[in-house]
Amino acid sequence: MFQSRWDFGLMATDALALRQAVLVDEMGLPPSSAFDRYDEIAAHVYVWDSQGPIAAGRIFPLGEATAIGAIVTAPAHRQAPFADLVLRLLLDKAQRLAGDPILASPLQRDVPLYASFGFTAIPSAQNTYSVPKGAIRWHSACQGEG
Repeated sequence: MFQSRWDFGLMATDALALRQAVLVDEMGLPPSSAFDRYDEIAAHVYVWDSQGPIAAGRIFPLGEATAIGAIVTAPAHRQAPFADLVLRLLLDKAQRLAGDPILASPLQRDVPLYASFGFTAIPSAQNTYSVPKGAIRWHSACQGEG
């Protein structure tokens, strides 16, 4: 069984540690690419089980929009849809916040996941994707696309 928790800012030590392990230690990204000033104001969602960390992501205000992302999954759990779960948690929270649209700058490998929820590329902003709050495509493998 797994659980999720929201932590705020730099108090989200578990979520930030998982991001460090995946993006910096495993993928070799420089810390300046894996972390930024928004971590201090973001709400971080963290999923774990009795064995430890599974997945994490964050959400924060960005001007008139809401930004989400920094979704990472521990290597041992990548066969299960935990990135999908974290994205769903972030989108659910984003729908209840004031900012619209929802923006994301996913890793290239995660673009199909975001696209499945209705995110489209913003031509004028490199590697930035957007979906209006009211246009999120909620889908289920159990019920087919919907």
